[in-house]
Amino acid sequence: MIEKVINVFRDKTIDIMRGFAILFVVLGHVMSNSLFLKGWIYSFHMPLFFLISGMVFNTKKFSKFKDYFKYKVKKLILPYIYLSILLWILYFLTNIGINLINGNVTNYKDLLMKFVYIFIGYRDKYYFSMWYLLVLFFIELISYFYIKINNNYIKYIGLLLISIIGYICGNYLNGFYYSLDLVPLGLTFFLMGYYFNKVKDKIKDKHIKFILPGSLIINIVFCILNAFICGRISFFANDLGNYFYFYLSSIGGMMFIYLISRLIKNNSFLEYFGNNSLVIYTFNNSFAILLVKSLLKHFNINNYGNIFQVLLCFSLVMIILICLCELINKYIPFVTGKSNSKCIFKKEENVL
Repeated sequence: MIEKVINVFRDKTIDIMRGFAILFVVLGHVMSNSLFLKGWIYSFHMPLFFLISGMVFNTKKFSKFKDYFKYKVKKLILPYIYLSILLWILYFLTNIGINLINGNVTNYKDLLMKFVYIFIGYRDKYYFSMWYLLVLFFIELISYFYIKINNNYIKYIGLLLISIIGYICGNYLNGFYYSLDLVPLGLTFFLMGYYFNKVKDKIKDKHIKFILPGSLIINIVFCILNAFICGRISFFANDLGNYFYFYLSSIGGMMFIYLISRLIKNNSFLEYFGNNSLVIYTFNNSFAILLVKSLLKHFNINNYGNIFQVLLCFSLVMIILICLCELINKYIPFVTGKSNSKCIFKKEENVL
């Protein structure tokens, strides 16, 4: 193993934001739709991931698109394939085990189709939760060219077209191959993050005490207004309700999490989950939550509108996910796009 010593500054605010985001993902997947907290989480948690990816987006070290493309295949497409197959294996074994315990018949056709759909990327009943990596891959390819446009008017027209295409996809497409229908929507928040990163330092600490509660109020107010229109929104299903309300609630929520993360400055707990967000994202819903809920059901614990049962399930799920993080980081780090080299100061780039 080659040991590298690279002393590079890393913005811990990003790791803390990512830590919040991934914990919200797991918590949202655990609880039932009846809880307002789930609706609040869903109002901004996936836009937050795209915002973070935009904030760390950088193409300066790539002089040629060919080199950039290869790098993104290594960091996004290969992890998508590796992790999807690993998740499918665990999902396959978990389903067989649960069905044996409950005396049910395993539907092997459905399990096989889930494997096939890894390579199709269509979000329907056979599709897994790995859509984010595919969407981010296409977004980063588009952004490579977009940020090189010097004419601001063309950029503005481009943003307008992206928004229009996103609206059309959300209203007339119910999924598409390789989740391309979510690219315009994700790209909007990705570019928000890219440009926000350039101006975020203009927000002084003395201003945070005013902006922080204001951003939360905007988030909650428009989250509630949107809930009256469509109930719980879903980024995954491109079901956003009122677009104006959705964007305002998302922006308010993202700003709130950014400011909270900036005030925290250092938190090893959140940084750990932020650094391991890809593994947690991969295995939380289709493996860890599935397994824990099946086990708790035998103890008559299956009311996930009850906050105490939610917290019990969430705690057990996180224990499983931490174990998976440690095992993958130690034995097969390449499946997440990380190298086998040991970096003392510099942590590997995260894709989620």
